[in-house]
Amino acid sequence: DLDRTPATDQGLVSLQAAKAAMRPPGVRDHDNDKADFRQISIIPTPKELDCSEQPYLPPPEGSEFIDNKEAAMLDRHFRLMREDLLGPMRKELREEVRQPARDFRRLYKDPALVGIGFKPEPHVLLRVAMTPR
Repeated sequence: DLDRTPATDQGLVSLQAAKAAMRPPGVRDHDNDKADFRQISIIPTPKELDCSEQPYLPPPEGSEFIDNKEAAMLDRHFRLMREDLLGPMRKELREEVRQPARDFRRLYKDPALVGIGFKPEPHVLLRVAMTPR
């Protein structure tokens, strides 16, 4: 039986409480959260980057929302790899936005993704055009 102990201000008190607090995929407060991972854009949307809710990451034993084991594995791998790519960027953006405007360190006006590529030894290459401030 799951421990339904509520979350505390210091964090979740147990793994069971974390599972109980986790909302299912497709219900987060932004426009890029989908139940079917194939409908999720790899490139995050502004609303997604602005959302304070944690992304849905299926547990190691598999998703309770997907019956097919192979589909659940693909869903888990996609979501975990996407979070590995976006998590640090999301964290940096949140820290940057909290800075007073005069102290911004790494913000560029109107960045645009102009290319995406892949290399062996899992590397994702992004080519971004930026206008200096």
